[in-house]
Amino acid sequence: MGTCYSHLSPDERIRIERLHCEQGLSVRETARLIGGDKAAVSRELKRGLYSRGQGLPVACDRLL
Repeated sequence: MGTCYSHLSPDERIRIERLHCEQGLSVRETARLIGGDKAAVSRELKRGLYSRGQGLPVACDRLL
């Protein structure tokens, strides 16, 4: 009866970083394009752990 939540996949995390950080899309537009919630996208960008943890370059210097 409650809302069903799911974790972001590694592919979604990469898409979020590319859309928001490299292409400069807003959090809301990024969420719409990946089919996710804007709060989840915002939290993921604030964490920024995926890129740092995988040794990938951190592409996002933009403020939320």
